[in-house]
Amino acid sequence: MFARILNKARHPLRSVGKDRRGNVLVLTAAALPVMIGGAGLGVDVTQWYLWQRELQMSVDTAALAGAYSKVQGKDYNVSANAALTDNKQVLDYLGTPSVTVVSWSGGTNNAVRVSAQTQRDLPFSSLFLPAGPTITATATAAVIDSGEFCMLATNETAQAAVSIGGNALLQLGCGIATNSNHSEAIKIFGSSQVDADPLTAMGGITAGSNNLIGDTTTRPYSVKQTDPLAHLTTPPAGTSRTYDKNNATLQPGTYSDMQIKGSHTLAPGVYTIDGGSLKVAAQYNLSGSGVIFVLKNGATIDINGGSNISFTAPTSDQITASPGTYNNISSEFGGVLIFEDKATSVAGKDSRINGNATLHLGGAIYMPNQDMEMTGNASPSTQCLLLIANTIGISGNPIIPNSCPPGSSPPGNFGAKVVRLVS
Repeated sequence: MFARILNKARHPLRSVGKDRRGNVLVLTAAALPVMIGGAGLGVDVTQWYLWQRELQMSVDTAALAGAYSKVQGKDYNVSANAALTDNKQVLDYLGTPSVTVVSWSGGTNNAVRVSAQTQRDLPFSSLFLPAGPTITATATAAVIDSGEFCMLATNETAQAAVSIGGNALLQLGCGIATNSNHSEAIKIFGSSQVDADPLTAMGGITAGSNNLIGDTTTRPYSVKQTDPLAHLTTPPAGTSRTYDKNNATLQPGTYSDMQIKGSHTLAPGVYTIDGGSLKVAAQYNLSGSGVIFVLKNGATIDINGGSNISFTAPTSDQITASPGTYNNISSEFGGVLIFEDKATSVAGKDSRINGNATLHLGGAIYMPNQDMEMTGNASPSTQCLLLIANTIGISGNPIIPNSCPPGSSPPGNFGAKVVRLVS
C-alpha cells in the first residue's frame, strides 16, 4: 500500500525537479540584499555629496563676504558670520564655524578663511551607524593683485568719475580704476578708444563694444583700490622765489604763482606752487629733468595753447645722491612729478591740459583732491605714468600713449586689487 503511494508521488516530484523556472526567484532572493544595499549606498553617497556641496558654497560665500568687508575697512567677522547665518536655512552647522584672517601668497593678513562642519544622518547608513558622518569644508578668499593700473579716480560717489569721450585714443598698457560707487562710475563714449587692462570700478562701467580695444577687460562693482602714494608726506617748502620771465633757467623753491611768459629750463629740485598755478600758454617752451612740483593751498596746473613742455621726475637714486637739492625728502618720491598737498587742498579745484599742447610727462601726477581735465588736441607722451586725481575727464582728440623703459617702474604699488577665492 505504502509502495503504491510512493510510486504515485514519484512522477510529479520528478517533473518538479526538472523545472528550472524557480531558479530566478531563488537568485533574486539571494541578490536582493546586495541590490538594496547598493541602492542605499548610492542614495547616501549622493546625499553626502549634496550636503558637502551646500556646506562648501556656504563657506565660500562667507569667505568672500569677509574679504570684501576687510578691503573696505569694515568688520570681516560680522560679514562672514552674517553670510553663514543666511545659509542656516539650508543646513545646520556642527559647533561654531571658524572665521580667521590669514596671510596668503606672501601678503600680510590679506585673506579671510572660513571653516565649518555639519553632521547629518544618511538614510541607509543610519541603520548601521550610531551617528551620521561629519562633513567639513574650508574656503579662503584673498585680496590679491591682478593687473596694474596707471589711472585712479579717488572720488567715491561721482557719476563718470572717469569720463573718456570724443575721439580720444588711450593706449596705456595698464589699467584705469575708480573708487566711485556710482552705477556709471566709468563712462567711455563717443568715438573714443581705450586700450587699458583692466577697467575697474566700485560701481558700474558704461562703454560701447567699439570703445574698448586691445586686451581691455572690465571689472564693474569691484573692490576699492588702494592709493599707492597716500603714505607720502608733503615735501618742506624751499626758498621763496618770484617768477622772472627773463631768467632762462628757473631755480627750485616756493613760488606763489608761475604764470609762464617765456621759454625756460628748470633746474633739478622741488618747485612748490603756493596758492597760484603753474600756467603755460601760447608758444612757450618749458623743460625740466629731475623736477618735482608740489601744489599747496589749492594750487593747480593749467597748460594751454601750443606750448611745448617736457618734465621728468627724479629717480630714487638721484634723490639719495643729492639730498640737499630735494629738501632732504624721502627717496620714495622717486618717480613723482606732481604732488598735491592734501592737507591744504581746496575743494572744487581742477587742473587742465587743453588745446594743442605738446607734453612729455615722465612720472606720477598725484592730485587726489582735485579734478584733472584733458581736452582738445593735446598729445601728451607719458612715461611710467601714474595719474591719481579726484576725477579724470578726457575728451576732444587727445592721443595718450604710455611706456615704461626697461629697468624703470612707476612709484608706489600699482597692483589692481581684486577679491578671489584662492582655496
